[in-house]
Amino acid sequence: MTDTPYAHSQNQSGEYQSLESHLFNVAVLCRKYAEEFESGELGSPLGLLHDIGKINSRFQQKLIDQDDSIKVDHKYCGSILAATYFQPLSYVIACHHGGLQDFSDFKIKLREKKVCPHIDESLRAAATVLHRIDGHFSEEYNAKDVNIPDFVQSIKKKIDLEFYLRMLFSCLVDADFLDTENHFHPEKAKLREIEASITPLFERFLEYHSKMSKIPSAVNDIRRKIYQDCINAANNQQGFFRLMVPTGGGKTLSSLAFALKHAETNNLKRIIYAIPYTSIIDQTASDFKKIFADTYVLEHHSAFADRDSKEFESKSEKWRLASENWDYPIIVTTTVQLFESIFSDKICKLRKLHNLSRSVIILDEVQTLPVRLLNPILDVLQQLVKYYHTSIILCTATQPAFEENVYLKGIKEPVKDIVKSPETIYTKLKRAKYEFPALTEKWSWDRVANHLRESPQAMAVVNTKRDAMALFERLVDLGCTYHLSTLLCGAHRRDLLDRIRELLKENALCILIATQVVEAGVDIDFPVVMRAIGPLDSLVQAAGRCNREGRLKEPGRVIIFDPEEGGIPPGSYRIATDTCITLLRSGNDLDDPGTYAKYFRMIYQGQSTDKQNIQSARESLRFPEVAEKFKMIKDDTQGVVVNYHGLDGKDESLSNVLANAQHRPLRQILRQLQPYAVNIYASQFRKLEKEGMIGEVVLGIHKWLGEYDMRRGIVTDKIDPEQLIY
Repeated sequence: MTDTPYAHSQNQSGEYQSLESHLFNVAVLCRKYAEEFESGELGSPLGLLHDIGKINSRFQQKLIDQDDSIKVDHKYCGSILAATYFQPLSYVIACHHGGLQDFSDFKIKLREKKVCPHIDESLRAAATVLHRIDGHFSEEYNAKDVNIPDFVQSIKKKIDLEFYLRMLFSCLVDADFLDTENHFHPEKAKLREIEASITPLFERFLEYHSKMSKIPSAVNDIRRKIYQDCINAANNQQGFFRLMVPTGGGKTLSSLAFALKHAETNNLKRIIYAIPYTSIIDQTASDFKKIFADTYVLEHHSAFADRDSKEFESKSEKWRLASENWDYPIIVTTTVQLFESIFSDKICKLRKLHNLSRSVIILDEVQTLPVRLLNPILDVLQQLVKYYHTSIILCTATQPAFEENVYLKGIKEPVKDIVKSPETIYTKLKRAKYEFPALTEKWSWDRVANHLRESPQAMAVVNTKRDAMALFERLVDLGCTYHLSTLLCGAHRRDLLDRIRELLKENALCILIATQVVEAGVDIDFPVVMRAIGPLDSLVQAAGRCNREGRLKEPGRVIIFDPEEGGIPPGSYRIATDTCITLLRSGNDLDDPGTYAKYFRMIYQGQSTDKQNIQSARESLRFPEVAEKFKMIKDDTQGVVVNYHGLDGKDESLSNVLANAQHRPLRQILRQLQPYAVNIYASQFRKLEKEGMIGEVVLGIHKWLGEYDMRRGIVTDKIDPEQLIY
């Protein structure tokens, strides 16, 4: 073994990294991250001990000889040392390369490693290295005298310990990755640099907002009132907040205003805007980039692609690096990305977790959180607020009843309302009138189609893709009829929405048949909206696309019909629809926000809010089981690229990307192709591939070989579209 033991092999400059340097650097970073939740005293030993097992002579030989045949598990030396004074540190160190393991399995392995033939050598050598490094921490840290944070000592529930282990693990693996990256690829460290605090971003926002159009109207007056309430409420201390704003009330910018000022007031570091649908993320991120430019806004979701950037190569690398750990001031992501990261057992997802501390998390359209997962979701949100200095904004027009009740282990802390007198706001912002033929009769698709033909501009929203196609075919003879669903790729949907907005603005003929993809965050404004009977929040969201700007002299019309031949998805969707019908037949008002709380309480009464018993697995520290059970999307999907070239057929970007697919990194190509992809359920993917409907272009990239219609999207008679496309 060399006099100076190494942590890493030679980099491009031919330099090794010393073990002492790596342990010290990781300890400093890990301490910095853990200090965000009063755990810096544990961050130091985590960093110092995590790779101390690399002192083993066989591991040193492996590094110097670059001999991968030499197998040495270096994790358990530090794990054994840490176990003598705080077992949670021991567990985190043991997992820092393979991901979080079952805690009971860890304890068995720890006992086995204590009698490993090479462990004694490692432990003896480790003492010398630690003694030298300890000199750097003489005033902060002593390996034999670790101060356990007060709130950690107060943890009584194992489920709180479970989340704390996740946070410590995140601190360690991010610090370890960053220092290792700096050794092998120092140029990447420069790409990660971003000088931004909340204060100048808030100032930039205020400047932008002051320049916005202030066209006098009743709707804009109410939006300004909502905005001012958000600014005023931002002075509150961190905690849970409820932003209850009717659709069309300008909640996106108002919630951002609250988050920026609230973060500045409470010394919080970043804003995370989580949205349920990738179909509306582009619009939200685009709005934010108009204010801050893309320098300070990170989009992290599967549908992101910077198609128009002239600096795609360097920027995509910068964004890729930032997406690894979310060290960015403003992040726009999906609720799936957020919560599946929190409940994961994988390093790549958990690495970002510590950066949720001292953040403002805005949960947009929060009513869409799956009922079957509510208990574990609400539990981690409460822990983030209680222990990790995070503020949570529950943002939607149809607020669910998340407070603790007999049917839901909900939020115990007070939830502060941001908007004053929300009931008054809903009354003033009423721009459409509901009609309910669904309560007395069923309508055929022909009858629905005839109603649509009577209006020069109208939209119908149905429950399934199958229903959308059935209604669309009855109106396909009209050149002004459009169809919008996930049968179309993202780029197609985006272009189509732009076309529809132009037609509406010009008062041109326009009939739209759509699924729920238009119901949240999509800024379109029809005078007539027809909605197939469904969940209450879906009806209200659809109504939000009717007379959205309040330009009509009379209220818009929202017609709730019950399709004679239509389908309602089974499970929670059917339960929610039946609950909605019960409330409507009892005379409840869809314009009354009190109806929404009543509706959600009834929903929780009829369903399990922890259907997979995830909380039990968390209490037993069975991390892989938790990750396996926590799936916001039940069936995995795989994207296939479709032959879409823009509405005018002249867009060559797809052809260019595919033509160069073999000569560029796969990750980059996938990112650029994502807008042209349709997500197909994994259970059907292989079947269609065998039948020649899907083919592999290059390794990892698949293309739809069947028909892609410019009005219908993917067309196949092989499988019901409801079972095919997510």
